[in-house]
Amino acid sequence: MRKLISAVIAVLLIFIMALTLLPAMPRLSAPATVLAATDAAGLNKAYWPLNDKYIAALNSSDNDGIISSGQAIIDLFLAGADPAAKAAEWAAGGHMELDILRGVTESVAEAHEALGDYEKAKAAYELALPVAVAWQELNAPVDTEFVRTIMQNKIDSYNVGVSVYAEIQGEGGEVSYQGAKFEPKTGVYYGEVHTQNPAEALQSAKTPSAGLFYVRYETETIESFDWVLRPLAQTRDILEIAWNVAGEGSTLPIVPNESAKIQAAADYLASLKIPVLLRFGAEMNVWQNKADPEQFKTAFKLVSGIMKERALNVAMLWSPGATGHIETTYDMFYPGDEYVDWVGVSLYTVKYFLGRNDLDDEGQAMYGTDQYANPVKKLAEIVRQYGDRKPIILSECGVENYSVTNNEDVTDWAANQLRATYQALPMIYPQVKAILYFNTFVEGLNEANRYTLYDNAALGPLYDELTSGSYFLSKGQTASAVTYKKLETGVSIPANAVTLLTYAPYIKKPNISVTYLVDGVWTAASGLPAYKQTFDLSSLADGAHTITVRVASNTEVLSVAEFNVIKNGGYVVIQ
Repeated sequence: MRKLISAVIAVLLIFIMALTLLPAMPRLSAPATVLAATDAAGLNKAYWPLNDKYIAALNSSDNDGIISSGQAIIDLFLAGADPAAKAAEWAAGGHMELDILRGVTESVAEAHEALGDYEKAKAAYELALPVAVAWQELNAPVDTEFVRTIMQNKIDSYNVGVSVYAEIQGEGGEVSYQGAKFEPKTGVYYGEVHTQNPAEALQSAKTPSAGLFYVRYETETIESFDWVLRPLAQTRDILEIAWNVAGEGSTLPIVPNESAKIQAAADYLASLKIPVLLRFGAEMNVWQNKADPEQFKTAFKLVSGIMKERALNVAMLWSPGATGHIETTYDMFYPGDEYVDWVGVSLYTVKYFLGRNDLDDEGQAMYGTDQYANPVKKLAEIVRQYGDRKPIILSECGVENYSVTNNEDVTDWAANQLRATYQALPMIYPQVKAILYFNTFVEGLNEANRYTLYDNAALGPLYDELTSGSYFLSKGQTASAVTYKKLETGVSIPANAVTLLTYAPYIKKPNISVTYLVDGVWTAASGLPAYKQTFDLSSLADGAHTITVRVASNTEVLSVAEFNVIKNGGYVVIQ
């Protein structure tokens, strides 16, 4: 986003009556448009002195001045009207106010960012978004989704939403259960991709309950991997088999003619006598050889129908990529509830998009990388659309810990992202019932990002620590020992084991920590997502007390939440 462009355009506006044509304000690489000089005649005369102040603030990089003068221009033009309605009106009438506010609203948001006031930046981007979309649709429609994505990701990232959870024994916390095939009522199946390299195996405190294996639909048969799958089935409770369509869109038309091949696969899977999640045609929304939605749904329905007839131990897993092409939606490829048992997603968290370490703040917001990376927010749309009727699985996931392109170790960055994936995400979304990690590196695929844990001295043990928690299901376990409950009125917790976790996804704020206080007295502090702490309150006298949760960045207090509790014998109850 280029503030100097705003200054140049504003200067030109001063001399507009002497000009025949005036280029409009290109933002985010949008092409320039041409406006007639007479358009300036309709501008409110009060605009010009405000514009002088705005130009001076831009030229001197005076963020406070940009905010005060820019907001005055916004208030003058909008006059209390709804920004989206007013922007649409201006777009329809060719008014210059839209061109001016396209730059001013964004510059105000950027100024708030520069000053570190991200709450006001969020509000400013919420105002700028409908103006930007209206301008893009009018002048550069091809870039509309590009602009919308950047601004919406910024809004979502600054919308922190601090929340505190209690870890509850048994099913006393939030439970999401759809009764789907092989769905645990509580807890998360977990495991990794299976490879033939023993050196890639992670040491674990318990035996993982799930495994992942890949088969190419066109050139391989599932049954030909019996030498791998049958032994694997003896060591896991559930298998995810990714039946990948390597030819992508060009393969889909031939699938309806290959019933015999699919039947053979079904008969073999039935012989395994273990629950199988069959992921057919994964990531169809991001294929380079794009999938025709109707062809994909036809192929998926055929596979699903055959499996339901011949392999009762198979549940169908429909699994797009978390971030698809701009012009696609998830539902375009959804075959229907009767054909889908589980909904999955490929969810990778990376510091550098395709290995690029040269992206500015805008580029990082666009692709959800580096400081804008957040697996919890990235999963939100899948949960919103399908989590009320299907169990959710991270069909494959990974956190970049080494940038191959830049020869850079990013383990420190990756550690918090791994914690967010395995600690914060299951806590916030009880709809998530399985997580499979892509713990391998395939040579020759030009992978820009490395996700492996087995060769990382810090992340391998961290993964083991996280999955050893009571919410993750080991082999033979059918439900988790704990669940999570947002701290609110009526929540009851054993006083001798009060375990609290805080979700505080602040970005651009260094060294986030959470401090827990009981009756104003420091009890514990944590600097790791999800800021988990356990303390014993059994020695408190019966009666009223307070638990305070304070979120800070270094010495700056960002958020304070206070909960009134009643200690009653062996329990504390939130009031």
